[in-house]
Amino acid sequence: LTRDDGLLIGCPGERGDTGAVYYYARGGSGERYVLQQKIQLSGGAFNDKLGDSDQLAVDGNIMVVGTNKEAGAVHVFAKMSNAWVEVDTIESPPQSVRFGYKVALSGMKVLVASINNVHSYTLDRC
Repeated sequence: LTRDDGLLIGCPGERGDTGAVYYYARGGSGERYVLQQKIQLSGGAFNDKLGDSDQLAVDGNIMVVGTNKEAGAVHVFAKMSNAWVEVDTIESPPQSVRFGYKVALSGMKVLVASINNVHSYTLDRC
């Protein structure tokens, strides 16, 4: 759930395993959830698997999403005017294997796991 009671649902198998995250917000009759946005990476590639459950974390209006590649990356999104916008990318450090295969977020602190290490970052903008 997001701060505004919205839902973020990952779909890692979408579009040739590039993946997507769907954002639903309450609205309409009966306060049902209504699709607001389909979130994909502009440079998404095969096997990114964006939206895999262990690779998606949200805290308020900030979301981090890892990709499932050998080198990997973590994409940082901020909710601005009812839309999720990519604002930063955390690139894989040297010699990390599958960086971003698990992520956690608390406030501005991000934990990113790779097969061989856990990395901690503090976001400086969102």
